[in-house]
Amino acid sequence: MDSAKFAFQAQFYKNDIMMSLGTETRPPVLVDENEFTQWQDRFLNFIERQKNGDDMMKILTEGSFEKTILASGMTKPIAEYTPDESLQYKDDRDIKANLMLALPNSIYN
Repeated sequence: MDSAKFAFQAQFYKNDIMMSLGTETRPPVLVDENEFTQWQDRFLNFIERQKNGDDMMKILTEGSFEKTILASGMTKPIAEYTPDESLQYKDDRDIKANLMLALPNSIYN
């Protein structure tokens, strides 16, 4: 194997490992669907460490604020949300953004 190809494969493997582990600011990525259980533990650990982690964990376990609003029939523009509703809406957006970063398109779609 030539050294350039080996270096590329080594860098690809390193990037793959870094993506699957995540960082302080980026969630772990589910690289291999067979490793879902390990990824789920790493993802939940990542969420818990975020400044609004408790709120995001609540969304994961109880459902999103948006769905609650739609189910209740309450419709009002975001600009009219109370401060608490605005925070809940932001937490919904944060957890969705983290999931979009963490899941491959084949699963997210």
